[in-house]
Amino acid sequence: MSAESKQISPERILSTISGRVSGLAMGLWLVAIAIGVAGVVTSMDAEPQRMWQAIWVNFLYWTAIAQAGVVFGAILVSAGGHWGKPFRRVAEPTGAFLPFSLLIFGAMYFGAEHIFPWMHPP
Repeated sequence: MSAESKQISPERILSTISGRVSGLAMGLWLVAIAIGVAGVVTSMDAEPQRMWQAIWVNFLYWTAIAQAGVVFGAILVSAGGHWGKPFRRVAEPTGAFLPFSLLIFGAMYFGAEHIFPWMHPP
């Protein structure tokens, strides 16, 4: 490692990153969403119970990870844990999923009778 590379601060390195998503990454992301929506639409008629169960399991998994990241970051901040700054930078952005999680939770109303047997009308 040269002496020049040791003098560059992390803030300077981070300022060179644009934060923009490339066109290829955006295209792949949109294709993945389209495939997911097509899979949900096609399985809605064939096996609605299996589709709603898959949505429920994914909702629980990703919501738990998002909440755990926010709580971990809050604990590090409130306890003054300076050792965990790199972990906090990874954990806190997981909270960005929580608004989407709320939307998915609202959509679960339409599939509740397929998941929960006690929701069936008498």
